[in-house]
Amino acid sequence: MIPTEIGKLSNLYFLDLDFNDLSGSLPSELFSLPLIEQLDLNNNSLTGNIERMGSLHRLEFVQLHNNYITGTLPSSIGRLSDLNTFTLHNTNVTGRVPSAICRLRSNGTLKSFITDCLSPNPEIVCNCCSGCR
Repeated sequence: MIPTEIGKLSNLYFLDLDFNDLSGSLPSELFSLPLIEQLDLNNNSLTGNIERMGSLHRLEFVQLHNNYITGTLPSSIGRLSDLNTFTLHNTNVTGRVPSAICRLRSNGTLKSFITDCLSPNPEIVCNCCSGCR
């Protein structure tokens, strides 16, 4: 479990907790870290959604794959002008990728964007992913 006290780490800019067998929900305090640039939580058993991820304006690198995250991709992620890597495959996120996120791909900012968009039954409908799993 990621403790809610994580929100007290206001100077945190790098969080790497991948491959730690973490479970539980993503704490809402995680989305209040003002300086976070790298969020590496892949290969755990984390739940919850990423609706508030767009509030992390300094994010450059996000790996959330191989977790039980649910919901849809919020269009606010398209405002993350420094985001260059975002992996979200093998989760329970569904729906269509918002055009605001695709604009990050078309302008060259978001170089790696991998989701569950592999045919014939994609979980995520994506016209701009760099890779589909």
